Amino acid sequence: MKLKLFIFMFFAAGCVAKPDLTKSVVMIQIVKQPFDYTTPWKQSSISQGVGSGFIIEGKRILTNAHNISDVRYVIVKKENVAKKYPARVEFVGHDCDLAILKVADESFFDGTEPLTIGGLPPVNSTVETYGFPMGGTHISVTQGVVSRIQTDSYVHSGADEHLVIQTDAAINPGNSGGALVNSQGQVIGINTVKISVTGVEGLGFAIPVNDAKPIVNQLI
Repeated sequence: MKLKLFIFMFFAAGCVAKPDLTKSVVMIQIVKQPFDYTTPWKQSSISQGVGSGFIIEGKRILTNAHNISDVRYVIVKKENVAKKYPARVEFVGHDCDLAILKVADESFFDGTEPLTIGGLPPVNSTVETYGFPMGGTHISVTQGVVSRIQTDSYVHSGADEHLVIQTDAAINPGNSGGALVNSQGQVIGINTVKISVTGVEGLGFAIPVNDAKPIVNQLI
């Protein structure tokens, strides 16, 4: 009887359902207009961009700072939902390349689930990226492993060095700000950059989500 109970408990523990991450990852559409402080009388051209983000506790969206740098207008949308919602930047940290968005219309969060924040992943562990590379209408999912964890300067600011997660999971323009998750469906990183130079393949980087914890805890 004890053996049967042990086998049942082991089986049940190994079959914990992975959360539906399509309810957590969102598309971010941005209208940008850089400001040149050396020639403030000149107006620079307006451009548009697409990035990704994911929902966290407190009905907030976590993304990269470089997604909303020089932003004039931000809208967010969910997969397979036509309606777009205006959002505002509640926090931005250019040195750590992190930003938090807030949506005034809380109906945006109906049917969504905040992602669970995990810890730092072990090297060689399996991970997946979630986001909207090159825009698109559906969430893209790619799989890879954690290649290494090291300190490096962030491409966005270059001001100082922070911890980064290197992965060979495909990261492309539009993936920035999306979720890097472990096999349990916990977010462990924010997809940030892909190195695109001749002779280099499978070199993507994510910011450990641990860097965002102090910021999130202050806002919620």
